Amino acid sequence: MLAKYQKLSGKEINYMLKRWKRVYGKLFTFWSIPQYKNNSFHQWWIQIPNKVAKHATMRHFLKRKGYKSIKSYQESLWKKYYKTFIVVNKKHAWALKEVIEIGDKEKIGVFREESFKNDVDFFMKKIKNQ
Repeated sequence: MLAKYQKLSGKEINYMLKRWKRVYGKLFTFWSIPQYKNNSFHQWWIQIPNKVAKHATMRHFLKRKGYKSIKSYQESLWKKYYKTFIVVNKKHAWALKEVIEIGDKEKIGVFREESFKNDVDFFMKKIKNQ
């Protein structure tokens, strides 16, 4: 898991949802804003809805995989720091739900990391163009 200072608060998430544009990936949706000038780190938050995984253990498993992927990306991200909120895209949540119903954590992890990597790459290209 990420350290507390690297996670977003509810107040920051609400501000981002109201004011900032979103980037839609295939499986994930990203909201992002530039970090404050005095903070030299990224802040992240991942939300996995109950509709995707009914058990909290599976949602936490998916979040841990996401944070692990984020940590590997943080080293090679942008020169500018961002606050980013990530949520599962409602239109394509069924794909993740089908993999979860199989119950094999290894397959779930591989599917999630591949789709997360593709979506983050797409998100990074969009952010760099702005």
